[in-house]
Amino acid sequence: MLEIGTGTGYNAALLAYRLGEDRVTSIDIDPTLVDAARAALAAAGFSPTLVAGDGADGVPDRAPFDRLIATCAVPAIPTPWVVQLADGGVIVADVRAETSTALITARRTGDGTVIGRFHSVPGYFMWLRPHAADPLRESAQADNVFDHTGARRSVTALDPAVLRDPEFGFYVSIRINDIVQSVTAADPLAYVIRTRDGSWTRVDASTRAVVEVGTRSVWAEIEGAAQEWEELGRPARSQFGLTVTDDGCQHVWLDDPRSVIQPGRP
Repeated sequence: MLEIGTGTGYNAALLAYRLGEDRVTSIDIDPTLVDAARAALAAAGFSPTLVAGDGADGVPDRAPFDRLIATCAVPAIPTPWVVQLADGGVIVADVRAETSTALITARRTGDGTVIGRFHSVPGYFMWLRPHAADPLRESAQADNVFDHTGARRSVTALDPAVLRDPEFGFYVSIRINDIVQSVTAADPLAYVIRTRDGSWTRVDASTRAVVEVGTRSVWAEIEGAAQEWEELGRPARSQFGLTVTDDGCQHVWLDDPRSVIQPGRP
């Protein structure tokens, strides 16, 4: 059993009690946390294997694992997790985007493919950290200063409140998978979304006035995603699943693993 994200060691203690400490491995990016967790576990009478390192790399020296649980969120399932999972093994993780978060339970098949469905209940875990001092994944870091040069203005027919619907937020994360910032401004109430290439949009919740800057029309992409979502019958997160292979390829599907929901611009 591999746990990604040791933290205080509490979850590792539960796993050691239930499975036996010799069957539990836990990894955390922060050596200080690992040392503190090791001491706390020892005081409770447990000594599972604790490792300080990048959780995205797994722990190859202890593989294969029949179970892998991540107590942190990832934008995609890291390939080492798939490679280190035994046939029939299960991954439980929070696959998260800037507009949504969703738990997934996925099982590895005999051909090395991991297939699973998303749960209706989200995870809300913090991001898997690339460095011990980093509270967020690096690609989510964004400058809060927005350049208004060349701003384009319009009014949308789409009620921006749809962005508060968690099911639609999940669909947006699939169709527009390069959103690096999604915030709600309080005064006045507005929705602000920025993509990896620096394009951004701001939509006023009451007037539906749209401001867009950059090479893309981000709000038009969201409008397109909303139309698709409606045409699909407003599917819930639990209708979607994920297929991951040990060569790093992965895709989201709707209802049937043989279908593919391609990321891109609607």
